[in-house]
Amino acid sequence: MTPGDITVLTDFAVALIGFSGIVIAIIIAVNGKKFAPLDHFRTQSMLLGAFGAAFGSLIPLILAAFGFSGDDLWRLSSILLAVIIILTSMVGPVFAASLLEASVRKQLSLWVWILFLGGNGAMVLWLFINVMQTASPGVFVIALIWQLVLASILFVRLVLTPRK
Repeated sequence: MTPGDITVLTDFAVALIGFSGIVIAIIIAVNGKKFAPLDHFRTQSMLLGAFGAAFGSLIPLILAAFGFSGDDLWRLSSILLAVIIILTSMVGPVFAASLLEASVRKQLSLWVWILFLGGNGAMVLWLFINVMQTASPGVFVIALIWQLVLASILFVRLVLTPRK
């Protein structure tokens, strides 16, 4: 697998970000300028995950342009992706949730937190294990796909959530 092959995931992440912009515009048009704090949180978390996956998928291409190749390329890519996942999909949503009022925080789904924190924690651990062993692009790609799955779940929840 070459670094350029992974840019397909960049396309998917950017498309998800674009569609979310359309959905947000429709929600605001239908509900007036009132954008519920819970919708704002879901949108922010989804965009953080999708942008993290988009930028993460470009890491191998950028490193290859600087002359990295083979195991070194995938080791450094895995380390950088782990940092991006920690910042965009773990720290970002936790910080954003801490800014919500207590009544809004109670509306957040426990299983989504389990997916975000538990799933991303497992992905970060797997990426670091990949770094210590023979680095493989497979783990890197799986971690990117996991980010896109989480962002897609939040997108679907944003679209299908009933509004008052």
